[in-house]
Amino acid sequence: MLDEKIKDVIESLGVREIARRMLATNGVDSLLSTIGILNGTLNATHLKDPNVYLSSVLGGAISLGLLSGFVGVYITERTERLKELNRIEKAMAKKLTKSLYAKAINYASIYVALWSLIGSLLLPMLSLIPIALSKMGLIETDRAVILSILIAHLELLVIGLVLGGKKKFNVALQYLALGIAATLISTMLGNVIG
Repeated sequence: MLDEKIKDVIESLGVREIARRMLATNGVDSLLSTIGILNGTLNATHLKDPNVYLSSVLGGAISLGLLSGFVGVYITERTERLKELNRIEKAMAKKLTKSLYAKAINYASIYVALWSLIGSLLLPMLSLIPIALSKMGLIETDRAVILSILIAHLELLVIGLVLGGKKKFNVALQYLALGIAATLISTMLGNVIG
């Protein structure tokens, strides 16, 4: 359990706000990729094999989620926080490596990276539930893909509603418009390639 003093320092760093933005940004990115992959593959190939859709989206989501969403965000956040610590140390002419602030930097970086991971990995995985059901033979694959795409659009709406503040409906509609644009683009490309 974290010491209360460290929690206070972490809170003062604005970590929750940053983590919330990372969740939304990476969630939107990964959901748009999911929509594009699913819809483009369906339109280009008309495949009935749920494994193709699952492996395509999961491969991208796991790579994006673990490597960029978690490790990349952790490295970036920690690097920025260490630069800030270095500036403070220079101004104070004192090393702060054992300070509460230095400890809080480690926790803050992990916290932000975990929320980024949730957005970039968990959200696309939730949209794949119908395709997993298709793999079990409970629903036809083409219907499952369409349902997965619809769930991804719904998740975009929810991100906007939850994180949009006073203009949550506008933000939700903007995110939905991005999903519709991804659907249209991937449909056109899928039809041209297929």
